Amino acid sequence: MKTLILYESIMGYTEKCAKYLFKKIEGCAIFDISSKDFNLDDYDKILIGAPLYIGEVEKITQKFIKKNKLKLLDKELGLFFSGMSRSEFHIAIQDSLPPNIFYHANIVHCGGVVEFSKLSWKDKRTIKRRLEIKESVYDEMLESLDELI
Repeated sequence: MKTLILYESIMGYTEKCAKYLFKKIEGCAIFDISSKDFNLDDYDKILIGAPLYIGEVEKITQKFIKKNKLKLLDKELGLFFSGMSRSEFHIAIQDSLPPNIFYHANIVHCGGVVEFSKLSWKDKRTIKRRLEIKESVYDEMLESLDELI
């Protein structure tokens, strides 16, 4: 089964998750979701990863999934999302994904990382207010990705 891993990453943790899967799945391909170097028709299984930010899946990934919905429904589909708020995880993905994709895909929460030194002033303020996080936090759950293999 030919597998394609696509990811969108802002601070690097979702990319780390994608590379974790890449190392574990023999003969798969991996690309940033913004790349034009892949064709969904060439693959049987598609894994897509993105961060959750302020209660929703990042916009580039949302647009990609909506644009390619029919092709994705024809494939074995796994979605992995990183984010710090476990309580908002299910609400965020239900609100961000088309219902038929939500029910079709195997969806995994892979934890999240907040590195305050990499954040803008605005992002620091938002995270402090929404999540009550005031310093760097590493809540990596890479093993949860094994469910997609």
